[in-house]
Amino acid sequence: MKKLVTSIVTLSLVLSTAVAVSAAPNVNGNVVYGIDKDNAGIEAVINFDGQLGQNLDYHTQLKKGMDKIGNELTDPTYGINLEEASFTYKNQLADVTVGKFAFNPSVMTIMDNSTEEMNAPLAVKIAPKLGKNINLALGFQPRQNGIDSEFKDNAYQVEADYNFGVASIGVNYQKLDSDQDGALVWQATAQPLKNLNIYGEIGKDNNDQDVAKVGALFTMNKFYARGEYDTEATDSQSKWATRIGYNFTNNLSTEVRSWAESEDEGVEQYNQVRVNYTF
Repeated sequence: MKKLVTSIVTLSLVLSTAVAVSAAPNVNGNVVYGIDKDNAGIEAVINFDGQLGQNLDYHTQLKKGMDKIGNELTDPTYGINLEEASFTYKNQLADVTVGKFAFNPSVMTIMDNSTEEMNAPLAVKIAPKLGKNINLALGFQPRQNGIDSEFKDNAYQVEADYNFGVASIGVNYQKLDSDQDGALVWQATAQPLKNLNIYGEIGKDNNDQDVAKVGALFTMNKFYARGEYDTEATDSQSKWATRIGYNFTNNLSTEVRSWAESEDEGVEQYNQVRVNYTF
């Protein structure tokens, strides 16, 4: 009887501990102070990640945008928004994510606008596990928001990549509207040197416009510099953009962002200074 009681108590403690660990999320995020020639603002992102079971993870992200600062490169948001809220089931065959989440796999870090993020209130992503060198992901958006027109009924996209080690090649196909052609973008990355990465994409975007973008990232100790150029940009779009940063510590960094757009009186350069704290 004593052994039975001991077993029950031990089991209860194990279950209680498991529930406590699962219920307590890992909280992380960052706070950014940004300033340009006209305005200043604060951007904040908070992530909550945890497990509801051995194979079931959850993720939630809250974001406050900079309000007065931003263009199409900084993607400003207003107020505090629920950016992501999803569950991911993992097994040996595939990972399945359901909910509201960002899914726009692109090698472009700054000029990432050839395809749209699948960030609807309800979406599904299936990522079969085909080996360490192969990445395949299928995204489906079965329900329309009804409020924001950027969310499309029955939208889907397919991302496939093959990693060679120092290089990779991939393709991203996205279909947002049955009445329009889908976006088809080929992507490639390479690392010719230890501290140099080059990348680019070519194809057609969601508006059936030609896409041809190139970029490079250089790192040295705590310093980094990234630049991207859009060879197909029109006169009203950003043709190039750069980000130069320095990591003071693991939590504190600063970055200078610059980009050029064509205006009525000629090409104008924009600059933005950001201080980022990660927690």
